[in-house]
Amino acid sequence: MRTDSERIPVGESSGDVYFDYHDALVQIHMLFESTILTYGFKEYTIENFVDKHYFSDWKGNENCRDTDEMRHGINIDGILGNADPSKNEVLIFLQYTVNIAELFRRRYNEEKIPGFQFNLRTYTLLMSKVRDLLIRLGYELKFIPSKEVLYLISTDAATDAAIESSEEQVRDMIIEYSSYAVSCDLSRKKTILDSLGTIVEEYDDNQQGDNIELFGSIEFMLRNFNIRRDNTEGANRNDFVAGLTESELSDWYDEIYQLLLLRILKHNNIARMEKIDAVRGLISTQNAAADLLQTEEASGENEKGGERQEPERGNAEGEQTPDRLNAFMPADEPGKGQAEAFLRISEIESADPDEKDPETASEERRILGKRILIGVIIAACLAAAFFGALSGLTDSGSRGADRVRTETAAESETKADPENASEEKSGTAVSADTTADGKKGS
Repeated sequence: MRTDSERIPVGESSGDVYFDYHDALVQIHMLFESTILTYGFKEYTIENFVDKHYFSDWKGNENCRDTDEMRHGINIDGILGNADPSKNEVLIFLQYTVNIAELFRRRYNEEKIPGFQFNLRTYTLLMSKVRDLLIRLGYELKFIPSKEVLYLISTDAATDAAIESSEEQVRDMIIEYSSYAVSCDLSRKKTILDSLGTIVEEYDDNQQGDNIELFGSIEFMLRNFNIRRDNTEGANRNDFVAGLTESELSDWYDEIYQLLLLRILKHNNIARMEKIDAVRGLISTQNAAADLLQTEEASGENEKGGERQEPERGNAEGEQTPDRLNAFMPADEPGKGQAEAFLRISEIESADPDEKDPETASEERRILGKRILIGVIIAACLAAAFFGALSGLTDSGSRGADRVRTETAAESETKADPENASEEKSGTAVSADTTADGKKGS
């Protein structure tokens, strides 16, 4: 298995600023081992909490039982003890740290376990230092949800373009192949190239234009470089491939990957260009329609201007023009041309609002606005009068109903006590007689 032995010198200079990669790893590890959660008197680091809750069912655990077994397998303690780490060792450490930290964050946010106090400041500082170191090394993070793994991939414009424009399956394979995790895994590279080749073979534009030569090269490499079949022995053996070292074969795999990436980009560009062409056609159509409309409007204004100028030319020549109609009549043939004159005037009067003179249209809009306002005021007055009359009828009805209820009550009392009613009536009669006598005496 090929290993990356590139060394990163201690105190490597970057301009006037010196950066110590070993010291950076130690700082990240101290934050990683700090208390991240508290529950009463209990304290948890990121690794402690992940071991207790999440590690066993994590898809990226690589069949390890816990974080201690994974740390031991990739020699995290040995990397921290090396004062002069290689680039390979720095990336191994960062990949382990960022995946365990992000596993903790994702699951903890999903579950929202009550009672725990989360140290957000420590976590934010940890991830900030990890990202700063990745930027310095020329790597970025890409997450594949189906694997629950964050991959460290080298920044590359073509790779980014293919990731952004491809469907999920292709995108995930591009991310994985271009990641640091697969850079030394020849078997995994072979599997990804085979899968990408199968997808590319289904493109319906492989036999168009310059795609023919590119696709032919891809097919040749897949058949002859120990990917689709064993080219090191047997009937399909070729001496060139059989004589390659693992490192050399890995480099050839990277060349095949670049061919596949180019083919994917060219295929994705077809859909992109179709969208661009569609938008270009739409905009061109709209611009042509706008130009035609402007031309028609300008032509209409010119025609109207010419019509308005004809009477003025007649007056200048001394013709008699007592009214607008006579201005269109030929001087030597009285009566001829009157129908034409009426027709032309009728056409102007019945023209569409957009074709009328702007001043006339503006005046008509003002008149229409005044009429609408007057109509609204009249409608409001009528409504007020109607509701007022309705209120009066309601009050009259209420008073009539009160009077009927009073008379009904009086009749009921009379029927209930006839004697009292007789007395009241006689008293009333006496009073009436007395009044009458008084009037006679007077």
